[in-house]
Amino acid sequence: MGIDLDDWYACHNFSLAGKVSSVEVAALTVPPGTFPSVKTMDLDAFRRGQIGLGMLSPRFANRILTPLRVTGRIDAMGEIELAFERTRRLLAPRAPSRLSCMWLAEDSEAGRAHVRQMFSVIPRLYVVRVRISLDLAFKAAHTGWFDQYVQKPEYQFAANYWTGLSGPTGGWEFLLDGAIELLDPVDLEYIRTNRAPTS
Repeated sequence: MGIDLDDWYACHNFSLAGKVSSVEVAALTVPPGTFPSVKTMDLDAFRRGQIGLGMLSPRFANRILTPLRVTGRIDAMGEIELAFERTRRLLAPRAPSRLSCMWLAEDSEAGRAHVRQMFSVIPRLYVVRVRISLDLAFKAAHTGWFDQYVQKPEYQFAANYWTGLSGPTGGWEFLLDGAIELLDPVDLEYIRTNRAPTS
C-alpha cells in the first residue's frame, strides 16, 4: 500500500494506532442510515447537485465532489469512475466500490513497483506492508482494463475489470472494504516522523 506523506489526514489516521479502515467500515459505527453508502447512492443525483454528505473516501472527494463543487460539473476522470461504478453494480454488486474502498497491491517487489508506478506523481509516496484485519468485501482487478477504458471508453473494458480478467498491460490491484494494519512498527514511526505538518 502507498501512503502520501503530504496527505495529513491519511497519515494522522494511520499514526493513531497503525491501522485504518475503509469508509464502509467506518459507516457501520454510526446508526443505520446516518451516512449514505456510495455503493447504493443515486449516481445521477450528483449532476442535480444532490450529494448526500457523510463519510467520503479521498477518491470520491477528489474525483467527484471537488470538481463538482469547483466547476459545477463532474470532470472526465469522475465520469470514468461513475461508469465503472455503474458497471460494478451490474456485474459485481458485492465487490467494493472504487469510490469507497482501500487500495492494496501484492506483497512482492513487483507489487511495490506497481504501486510506485501508479502513484509516480506523488513526490513523497511511502510504500508500506500491511495485513488485512477485517475483510467485508475484496476484489482483485487488473489495472490494464481501467487504463484501456481511459484511452477508449468501451463498456467491455469496464466489464473485464469487474469480472477479474487479466489485462494485456498493467498489474493487479486489490480493492478492500475492511480494515488493514501495518506489519512493521518501523513504518508507523516513519509515518509519524515524516508526515506533513498540520499547517
